Amino acid sequence: MIDQMLHEAMELLLAGDMAVLAALRAQYEAAKVTSVETNSAGGYVYYAVPDSAMNLPSSCSFCFGDVVADVESLQIGVGFLLWVHNGALDALEFYPLGEPFPEEIGGYRLRYIYAVRDLGSLPRVDFQGSSRRGDGSTA
Repeated sequence: MIDQMLHEAMELLLAGDMAVLAALRAQYEAAKVTSVETNSAGGYVYYAVPDSAMNLPSSCSFCFGDVVADVESLQIGVGFLLWVHNGALDALEFYPLGEPFPEEIGGYRLRYIYAVRDLGSLPRVDFQGSSRRGDGSTA
């Protein structure tokens, strides 16, 4: 069940009409999982993106996460961070919010942290070799 939760979390993280999210969705569709690490502090899913799917500038590195899961076996839930390194989808980090990560998660419900997503910190990518953060600074 954890694999399904992680996949659904990625779908929520990558939802939206921003160009950078569309680029990351295309990378995710082409990516292969290279490894999964889990422990009581959560874990990481690592991805390899084929060169043919590389569609972001190599200068583009950032992390964001506005999705959480309410999990039956946890009092508070699970958070998610998506890591992008050198223009490529790198890893999905998942972590329990204040308690050890369970061996079995049981039922869950994914949701955005806020009713309205604030994606202003994501880079605005011009796809011509540079990127700018939502505040206009370069990444």
